[in-house]
Amino acid sequence: MNKTILLLVPACAALCAGCETESPHLDSQIGQATRHLVEAQTLDPGAAGNPPELAPAGADGQRLKSAIDNYHKDVNRPDQSVARPIVFEVGQQQGQ
Repeated sequence: MNKTILLLVPACAALCAGCETESPHLDSQIGQATRHLVEAQTLDPGAAGNPPELAPAGADGQRLKSAIDNYHKDVNRPDQSVARPIVFEVGQQQGQ
């Protein structure tokens, strides 16, 4: 009985220690790397709030129009239905 308790107490302590968070500061930093990466890749952060009236200098108007047309064509529309039925397959069945 004593050996069981001596083995059970450290095992329970290790189990409880595994569930404890290391620091509450880790949760506040989740996503920080992604936000920093987006900020580093943004050329002009103020452009979203105050977009320029003219296209960038040196830009080809036809190429820009084509890019925007392709963007509008590829964006999902809520009124469109799924063309293919959704099938969920769980596991593989042999013999079929």
